[in-house]
Amino acid sequence: MIVLFPLLEQLVIDSMKNLRKLVSSSSWSTGAFPNLCTLNISDCPKLGRLPPHLKALKHLTVEGNQCSDELLYSISNLNGLTDLRVYGFENVKYIFTVNNMNTSGDDMNGIEVVLFPFLKELRISDMKNLREFVSPTIPSPSCCGSAITGTFPNLWKIIITHCPKLGALPPHLKSLADVAIRGECSDELLYSISNLSGLTHLCIEEMNERSVLFPSALRFGNDDEIPSSTFTDNNEAQGRQSTFQSLRHLKIYNCSKLRRLFNEGMIMQETLTISGCQNQQNHLQGQTKRTSGLTNLMNSLKELLIRNCPKLMISLEEFGNLNINNSLQSLNIKYFPKLVSSEEADDFMALLRSLRTRIGRQKFTVDFLLDVEEEEQSKVAI
Repeated sequence: MIVLFPLLEQLVIDSMKNLRKLVSSSSWSTGAFPNLCTLNISDCPKLGRLPPHLKALKHLTVEGNQCSDELLYSISNLNGLTDLRVYGFENVKYIFTVNNMNTSGDDMNGIEVVLFPFLKELRISDMKNLREFVSPTIPSPSCCGSAITGTFPNLWKIIITHCPKLGALPPHLKSLADVAIRGECSDELLYSISNLSGLTHLCIEEMNERSVLFPSALRFGNDDEIPSSTFTDNNEAQGRQSTFQSLRHLKIYNCSKLRRLFNEGMIMQETLTISGCQNQQNHLQGQTKRTSGLTNLMNSLKELLIRNCPKLMISLEEFGNLNINNSLQSLNIKYFPKLVSSEEADDFMALLRSLRTRIGRQKFTVDFLLDVEEEEQSKVAI
């Protein structure tokens, strides 16, 4: 028996416009690429199904302006993938559809199927019309026995770049800890991210049209304001009582029109009163009066980094949500012409100075505070 490329571990295919198959169908029965670990496919719009039995394939990158349905169908059957990257393909609405399973609902009755059971990292980019990762027409356990029992159960990192129409993430992403979004995105996507039970790292970049980062659609206990497509087990398991509860690191870059982090309806109903005590620790902790509508946001945040968001202003109340229980250990805010309102400036400065004292100057950078202190020093010198 002849096996094609028995020792090949890495294969790159680029700009082969008329390529339809990697190997002829007659070679499938004898085997091909049994040790292929990494496969990169770029600008091969007519390429069809990948050869079967690519059991060693762990890393797959597919990019271009167009992609055949057959190629996408075959990718869904690569159960051993740990790293998948899909770039381009503006015509694609769903990466994985019911036809991916290569069988009918009746055939799947009683068969448990997990999509990408070992996938750890997923990156998608420049898919302008992508609505969902998985087509809603894929049979679910309720309609076809035990068809689809999970999607990406071991996914821990996802990077989404310029996919403005993408809706909610699939449910049950309990392992997902690291999410990055670049470019505009839907409220549904942000809502599903906010209720990921294991999320520890969130990075937001280049949302140049959004004025409120986390809008009213992310509020809790008001079903009329939450998009119906986001009612998944992700947030139902959370009881819609909290959000970003596991988040430790939040980074926001280059959002030119961003004015607020939270919609007013999301802000924790807590009044932070800065005491007149000389003890700096009292400045930081303050005294709190909580109402019955208390909503905890980001109560475990350790690192906050915000860069180049020139219109953003943070209220004292918002900052209280970001530093509940003195959780912050690193603060980096740069390139802000005006961070707080003039009415809250004095209290905010006291709070920032206390925070700097607690975490140390090496982990504290706030341009606004430095500018104020330099102005104060110049007045003293005069």
